[in-house]
This record gives sequence, C-alpha cells and structure tokens, in this order.
Amino acid sequence: MDKYLIPPKRPRLSTETDDAATSTIEKDHATDFNSSEDPRVEDDCDEHRGEQVPALCEETRPDPLLSVPGSGTNNDSTSSDISQTPHEGPRRPILVKYRAKKCGIQMRSFNRRWYEQYSWLEYSADKDSVFCFACRHFAHPGRQFRKETAFTQDGFSTWVKATQSFHTHNVSAGHKYAMDAWSEFKLRKESGSKISNALSEGHSKTVRENREYMRAVVEALRYTACQTIAQRGHRESETSNRGNFIELLHVIGKFDKTVESKIANNPKNAKYTHHDIQDELVDIMANMVREQISRELQEAGIFALIVDESKDVSKKEQVSVAVRYVHNDEIWEEFLHFTPADGLDANSLLTTIKQTLSKCNIDHNRCIGQCYDGAAVMSGCNNGVQEKFRQEVPQALYVHCHAHRLNLVLVDCVNNVEPAGEFFEIVQMLHNFFSGSVVHSIFMKKQKELQAADKLFELKKLSETRWACQYSALLAIQKTLPAICASLDDMMQQPNARRKTEARSLKGLIDFQFVVQLALFEDLFRTTKFLSDHLQSPDLQLASATDLVESTIASLSEKANEKFWHDIWDKAQTLSTKAGIFTEMRPERRHVQTAGKLEGFVVEAPTGRRPALNSPDAIRHNCFYPVIDRLVSELKRRFSPEACGVLQGTSALNPKHQSFLQMDLLLPMAQHYGESKDNLSAELHQVQRILDQKRQNGQTVNTTQEFFSLLHPYKDAFIDLHRLLCISLTLPVTSATCERSFSCLRRVKTYLRSKSGDSRNSNLALLSINAERARALDEQDIIDAFALNHNNRRIILL
Repeated sequence: MDKYLIPPKRPRLSTETDDAATSTIEKDHATDFNSSEDPRVEDDCDEHRGEQVPALCEETRPDPLLSVPGSGTNNDSTSSDISQTPHEGPRRPILVKYRAKKCGIQMRSFNRRWYEQYSWLEYSADKDSVFCFACRHFAHPGRQFRKETAFTQDGFSTWVKATQSFHTHNVSAGHKYAMDAWSEFKLRKESGSKISNALSEGHSKTVRENREYMRAVVEALRYTACQTIAQRGHRESETSNRGNFIELLHVIGKFDKTVESKIANNPKNAKYTHHDIQDELVDIMANMVREQISRELQEAGIFALIVDESKDVSKKEQVSVAVRYVHNDEIWEEFLHFTPADGLDANSLLTTIKQTLSKCNIDHNRCIGQCYDGAAVMSGCNNGVQEKFRQEVPQALYVHCHAHRLNLVLVDCVNNVEPAGEFFEIVQMLHNFFSGSVVHSIFMKKQKELQAADKLFELKKLSETRWACQYSALLAIQKTLPAICASLDDMMQQPNARRKTEARSLKGLIDFQFVVQLALFEDLFRTTKFLSDHLQSPDLQLASATDLVESTIASLSEKANEKFWHDIWDKAQTLSTKAGIFTEMRPERRHVQTAGKLEGFVVEAPTGRRPALNSPDAIRHNCFYPVIDRLVSELKRRFSPEACGVLQGTSALNPKHQSFLQMDLLLPMAQHYGESKDNLSAELHQVQRILDQKRQNGQTVNTTQEFFSLLHPYKDAFIDLHRLLCISLTLPVTSATCERSFSCLRRVKTYLRSKSGDSRNSNLALLSINAERARALDEQDIIDAFALNHNNRRIILL
C-alpha cells in the first residue's frame, strides 16, 4: 500500500511520539526496508555489473505531471523516483542495464551488488545517482553533524570513487545516528499491532466512524469518476449547486447517520470535501490501477507500445500512451496516461513517452513493438519517433496502425477516381442542406410518413479522419432516399429563395446515375466496414488481421464481374422506383468532337474532358471497374505482407494459415528477436508431434492464441517457440485504444471543465476507461494510503 502514497504536506520528525503519529503506525502496513529489491521490477538480468557499458539513453527530466512532490525532509532537487516518505523504504530498482558515463578512458555505471553491501542505498534512474535513505529521512536537524548533500539532495554518481565514498559515509557520525533512528522507526512500526490493543474503546469508536465517513467520500468520488460525470459545482456553497460529488455525499448521508453527522458537525477543514482532497484520493486510486497494470506487464516480461496525440478542448496537445501485453493467456491493451506535449517534434515526443513509461515503473527496454498512426513525425524512417526509439531499443518493431491504413485506402479511392469524388461531394452537400433546423424538421416528418415502421435516420457528415464514416453516410442516404426526395420537393415550394434554390439544385443532382453510384459504393464500403470494425478489436492478433485483409481483398476482387454489375443495376432501379426517380439515363447534350489536329490519329489518352456517364456501359467502364480496381490495388500495396519479413512470421504461427510453422518464414522473426535457429528448428519438429497427438484426441487448434495456450504448460521445453508466440500476440495491430481514450477525454474535459488540471484529467480518464479495475479496488486500502500520507490529520483514521 505504501507505494501509492503521496508525500506529506507537513512532515513530522521520526522522534515525535504524539497521538497522531502513534495512531499512524498502528495499522499493519509494514514494509521490509531491508529488502534489496524493488518488488515491482523483475530481477531477471545478471549480466550488468557496472563494468564498461555504453550509455542507454539521454538525460531526461522527470515529468512534472507524473512526479510525486518531495517529502518535507527532502530537498526539491531530489528525484521523484526515489522514496518520498519513510514508510516506502529504499527504492532499489533492478534494471536490465544501468546508464554508463565516461570516467577517464573507461565507461563506469552503477553496480547492483552494492545493494547487498549497504542496506541504506537507493538508486534514482532519472538522475543516475544514489542516495542515502536513512540520512534523507532520519537525519537529526538539531545536531551539528556534517551534512553530505551528495547523499541527501544532489545524488552521488562518481562511480570511480564509489567504494571509498560509500565506506566513508557508512562510518560517519551523522549517518550512524540516522541508521539508529531508522531502526527505532522500524521497531515502532512492527509493534504497532500491540499498541493498538491498548487503545481505549472511545478512540476505536472514533476511528471506525471516521473510516465509515471516509468510505462514503471514496465511494462518491469513485462513482463519479467511473461514470465520467462532473464532480465539482460552480460554487459549492450551501445555497447553490454544490456539484455531483457533494450532492451525492449528502444523498448517502440520508441513509447513513454517521455520514450525516460528520457532514453536519465536523469543522469545515475536517469534512475532506475540498478539491485538493478530491484530487489526492483520485490520484491514489489511479496509481493503484497503474500499479496493477505495471505488475501484470512485468509478469509478462515484454510489451508493445501504442501512442497517439490529439488536441483537447483547451487547444492543448495531449499524448495518449497505452501498452499491450499477454497476461494469463489473454491479450490486454491498457491505457496508462495523458501527458501534455512540450513539443510536437520527434525528440520531444520521444522524451514524453519515455518519461511516462518510467513514472509508471515500466522499463522501455522490454518493448518489442510500437504502433502509431501514419504521421511523418511518428512513422518517419529517418527522424521519426519510431526510428529514434528503435535506436535505443532495436527489437521494438514498428507497426503502422492497420485502421489508419484502411482509412487511407478509402480516402485514396474517393480522391483519385473522379466520378467517386463528385459523388461524395453531393453526399456532403446533402448533409449540409439537411442540417438546417427548418429542413431537418421537414425531413424527420417525411420519414415518419413514408417509413412509419422503421427507425429514423440522421444524415452523416463525411470526414477523412473518421474511420468508415463513408459507409454510415451512404447507408443513411439509402435508407431515407424517398424522404430526401419528398423533402426537396416541399422545400422547392417554400418562399425562402436561398433554400428553394439549393433544393432545386440538389434535386437535379439526385438522378439515376447518383442512385447507381449509391448502390455501388454502399455495397463496396460495407465490405470494408466489416474489416474496419474487426481491426478495432483490442484483442485482435496481427496474424488474424492479415487473414482479414486477405479475405477482404479476395471479396472485392470477386465483385469485378458482370454478374455483380447487373445486381447493382437492378438494386439501383428498385431504389429509384421507390424514391420516384426516373431510371432513364439523360443523353449527352453536346456531341463530343475530337480536336481537328487529332483527325486521322487513334486517340487512347484523355484529351482534357472526362467521358459522360450517360449510359450503362459508360458507368461500368468509367466508375464501376476503376473503383474496384483502385480499392484492391491500394489494399494490396498498403497491406503487403512482403513489406516486412519479420511480420511474416506471425502468419507462420497461425494454425489456419497455409504457411503454419514454416521455418523459412519464422527465421527472420526469430533472428530479429535473438532466438536460436538450431533450437527453434528442433522445437518445430517436436511440436508437430504434440499437435498430431492433440488431433488424434479430438482437440483442434484454430488460432495463435489457442496455440499459445496449448504450449504454455510446455514453455520450459519450447522456450524459443513459446517466446515467438508471445511476441506474435503482443505485437499491436491498431492504435484504436488511444483513439478510444481521446473519446473518454472529450467526456472528461468539456467546455465547462476546460481549466481542470492535466494530472486530474489523466487520472479521471484512467478510472473511467479501467472502470472494472477501479470498482474492484478495496476502499479500506484507499483510506489506509490516504491516512498514511499525512501524519497530522484533522480526523483520526488509524
């Protein structure tokens, strides 16, 4: 529980023994301060011992939004990734590699063996320095001991003199006094359960009532956070709207006399309804959820990074960071944090990403994949974020978001086939016209008259950045075409000249040619809509995504035939008849003549004028086949499996793929992630026998995830193959998780809440997105963490 604590605003010396401090240590939250490991970091690497190791990354400043404010006994210059209160114990991360610096002609770095020699040592990864836990928290301020700021404020990092300096500090008088005070603190903390037995019954009753009241406060905050509703009122006075949080607390008080009494009788500074207390409790809950995710990720061993950025309602660029990993044989994609971008260049974004991962106790060196949109600053192969990240973490393979790729295919088709571009301009014009209040009311009335049994539809707006919005717009027009035509006829009789002119123009554009294109694009985009919906699934695997793309390409290719064309033509005639549109094609008003200078020549290229779509053959040759060919060619180009040989290995791990367990496809993936070719070859031979036995027993394996679950009991025997399966499931497919987090941010940070703090918004979004985890948190643990943050509370909670 201590790892969620926020440092106290009014620190208390370790030698004080008043009632508040005594009650604080009564709760059994003992921490093993002699532990030489940070339990959140997995000790699976022993190769780094502080010898000559190249530097891993640049010096980065701690993110002020994610850092924890310093304890009262600490200087503001100390790092936020070391202990902030005495209850936490020394922070001693076991990293894969420690940052190295040049000392003379050699590279020196921190050696984790020093943890075993000195129990007071704690290491800051942000500052690449060590501190003395005992002197930082237990030094006596009244005695004139020599103050060693290198171990208490600035941090010691002169590794070439580390052994001598550690010994000198270890035998100093001030340090020995601090160690004695620390030992006394631990003894008092361990004996807290005995002290609690001697408390008076009156004190115990007060504690129970206070905790019951705080439980109501926590539950009110958790409810409003998970439901993404506003917590504060404009003025939280007795005569105005006090906000959802305080109003909900009063509702709870109607059914709980203790809560009602505390609200009515407690002093204003002991009701704990101030917005600072709200932020503190929300921060504790959010940190608990992040710690759960960090723990699961460390158990998985590897993870994939998903990042996107968007502008919020206050015109501030917010960077959304999410992770993907495998836990308990299931795929998890979890949002971590919103961080305001200091800059939109690659270096600034990379620094923001690394700091966010560090503050969430996630080692970025364990990343095996990264997924962003197609923006040049993110995906650039020379100076993009993905390339700069791969320079530090070479195995972090870049995957372009599949959902963004598909949207680019649709946008390219609309923009590069001229009849398609003109058709979608008419679709947008219809949306703009029917968005007016007068026209919209007539449109709704006509729908009720003509389609009483069906639900009412709204015309959709087109956008190049919203996935699959084209299909939604086409479906709405197809369902309401009779009502659209009837509404236009009514508007042509209105006295308003502008609306009458616009209605007459649109009526002239909605002809049989428009209906044929409507039927065609609705059918084609329905096929891509199916692919888009599946690509946004958080547990979709890269191998399955590849199969879905191949299936969509095959489905679209099969439509390029005369039978499908006749089906579209018949469907357009039926729809036109229902809407009262003439099915005869309008003849060309003026005969197209070839330029005189081209007489006697065979003209095969366009001569500056596109052919008119005034016949079935013209529509078929100039719109039907070009649109299908464009879609198929763009899908093949943007989703080409040959674009990355490493990703072909994911298909070879799919039991339903024709290349299942082919060594030549798995080898590039194995080499990229450092797996042994010989071991993998032997494991492939053995796993075939296991699969044959399972088939004989009637057990089938259909997906990569099922194959992974099948091999999980044998993971020690199939080390390389099991790790490749885990990597295949971990590699991201889309950045849809970040897109969903932006939708949540728009609900949290509205125009009425545009000035709320960035840290608060991030925490509220996290609790809303991870509502199941937030609701599962024990409110008693939350209250304990809240109480242990401060030694001087207005109401006693421990």
